[in-house]
Amino acid sequence: MAVSDSTDDMRAAQSGQTQPASQTSAAAESQRQQRLRLAVAQESRRDSEAAALPSAHQARFVASRTSVAWVAAVCVALATAAGGLLLYGRSGADHVSDSDKAAWAAAWAAAEPTRLHIVPPSEIPEALAAMALPAEQERQLEDDLAGGVTRLVWLSFTDVVAQDGDRVRVESGPYATEVTALHESTRVYLPEPPTGVVNVTGIHDGGGGITIAITSGEVPVNLPFMNVGQAVGIPTVAMP
Repeated sequence: MAVSDSTDDMRAAQSGQTQPASQTSAAAESQRQQRLRLAVAQESRRDSEAAALPSAHQARFVASRTSVAWVAAVCVALATAAGGLLLYGRSGADHVSDSDKAAWAAAWAAAEPTRLHIVPPSEIPEALAAMALPAEQERQLEDDLAGGVTRLVWLSFTDVVAQDGDRVRVESGPYATEVTALHESTRVYLPEPPTGVVNVTGIHDGGGGITIAITSGEVPVNLPFMNVGQAVGIPTVAMP
């Protein structure tokens, strides 16, 4: 989104005068800081509203995540009995058995919507810097945050078998980024998806399939076993 010139700038242009580059840069930076302050204020207000949610609603969410953890644990136990689930394997290609693939698919089908963590107002500047957006896209996102059009959220990605360079494309509305999954969780910041769904598409397989888990609260959930070009939609709910 382009930033409008000030009235003084237009008058100067009409009179054939130009402002020094230092003044133009300072004005742009001042506008950027103002947008950022508005975004932080907007998120602070939303956090206050979220804190006032009825405790019963929060209890339902915790209960749903507990049920997901139980289902996932049962599926993993079945997979282990059938031949073992390989987690954090040695470097090299992934080796995932058919029973493990079935267990992952069953756990995913039973899972409740994934929790997206809302970025606290004090962490918005750091999160925007980590996203490394092009200048125009960053200004647009700052404006959307300040205007309450969206909220900034995050989700973690982990490679649960061999750390072999598995890579996915993560999309939330018009925003997209690519993530290489590691054994250490990688936090990904994104605007809250307008449809409630974050789409993940496999773009590189280090060998043996794309084996990734997402972290929802304290409960990691494996995505279904993926190949290059395969996409998975992640139903989500944003929570503080």
